[in-house]
Amino acid sequence: MDNSQSQSLDANKLENWIQTGAASFEAGNYVEAGKDLTEACEIAYHLHRKKEQALSLLLLGKVRRAEGQYEAAYSALKPALELRLQLFGEKSLETAEILDELGCTDFDAGKLEEGKDHFSRALDIRQSIQPQNELDLASSYCNFGLLLMRLDRTAEAESMLSKSLGIRKRLLPMRNPRIAESLLSLAELQLNKGNMTLSLPLAEEGCQIYESKFGKDHPKTAQAMHTRGVLYQHAGKFKESAKLFESAIKAQEEKLPESHPSTISSINEYAATYLRLGKAKEAKEQYEKALALCQKNEAIGDETSITSLIGLGVSNLEQHEYKQAEEHIKQALSMLDRVRKNAVFLEKSLLYNLLHSLIWQGKFGDALRLVPDTVRARETAHVTEMAEMLKRLYEMASSQESKK
Repeated sequence: MDNSQSQSLDANKLENWIQTGAASFEAGNYVEAGKDLTEACEIAYHLHRKKEQALSLLLLGKVRRAEGQYEAAYSALKPALELRLQLFGEKSLETAEILDELGCTDFDAGKLEEGKDHFSRALDIRQSIQPQNELDLASSYCNFGLLLMRLDRTAEAESMLSKSLGIRKRLLPMRNPRIAESLLSLAELQLNKGNMTLSLPLAEEGCQIYESKFGKDHPKTAQAMHTRGVLYQHAGKFKESAKLFESAIKAQEEKLPESHPSTISSINEYAATYLRLGKAKEAKEQYEKALALCQKNEAIGDETSITSLIGLGVSNLEQHEYKQAEEHIKQALSMLDRVRKNAVFLEKSLLYNLLHSLIWQGKFGDALRLVPDTVRARETAHVTEMAEMLKRLYEMASSQESKK
């Protein structure tokens, strides 16, 4: 076999690996997709096929992000960006596609400012190219809208997410997964605004689309179930919420790597639902499971671990395990300086529960010293409650002293 025939065979293999890798990724089979696309990257590099190499790296980056392996995703996406800059230039749709995926990786990894930069660059490119590709713009609007929502820029986020949904409904079949993506994003936004009347139908429709397209055991369907479960929690439908989280966790454990951030998030929410159902023992088991998984995955954000620790502390309190509650809550408090999002809310919750654990252990001196911090962290509406607690603490402490 001469060299030209060998290269032709390799080129056929390259096309096959890319196609099968993309199909496996679409089906949620990330292990198979990763293997196929790694082979494609190696062949493309060997053949000096930069266009196919960039595409293989992009798809591999998407797989690694879906697996929760963010550093591996960056390792694929950054060289893919360099290749597309060489091939197509800075103001190209091909470059915008990589920038968008880098932004999605930043978003999932909790790097919101970096994600904002990547999404902004991608959107600027797509808006500057004429004629505009509206579906590409819809992707940018959806991604950027979600990030702005996390940054509490609600009005801007709603505008972008609504634009995304409008474009996708106009250009795509009604049961298309991209429409489901926009619906679920808007459902989350409406939840943040406290509008359950709008939020629930959006989430239910999005979940139904994913389930009809991918089936119940696909990671995207599982994430949609997670979103619905959170909404049902807020609506007070705790039994329905628990069933959704149970189904989501089952699919995530089957399809995603162990210790995946999405799985841990679902377990934390499942445990929270148990607490609301008055099942502290079952909640504690789930929080312990989530915390163990956090400790196995160094990429897990501190906020996820803190959520597990808070839940464990509250579960301990419910079961009168006050010493264990104190230990878990203090551990969470020690991590607060590494958390950017919702740090004030977390501090309020932690201090309040720590105060209760100290009171019930009879550690009145420690509790008294904690009260000023607790009052500072609580909202104004709770100051009267804290003042009453302070009065009771003084009475209890005085009573203890008089017995000595």
